[in-house]
Amino acid sequence: MEQEQLTEFKIPLALPAPNIEIAQEVANKAQVLINQFGYYQFLNLVDFMQRNPGAVSFGLNLINKR
Repeated sequence: MEQEQLTEFKIPLALPAPNIEIAQEVANKAQVLINQFGYYQFLNLVDFMQRNPGAVSFGLNLINKR
């Protein structure tokens, strides 16, 4: 199986956050997921979250009850 040729891109990211530390943490955690699972699976995850807001809310409620 031929490996896909990828190019690394550095892009600016603007996201709402209360401070630079939180914004950096969000960006870092997204990068970790992309590094771990690949960009394609990351996009599949985002697509799932967009199509299933109820499942996302359910999962977040479970996390927030801890």
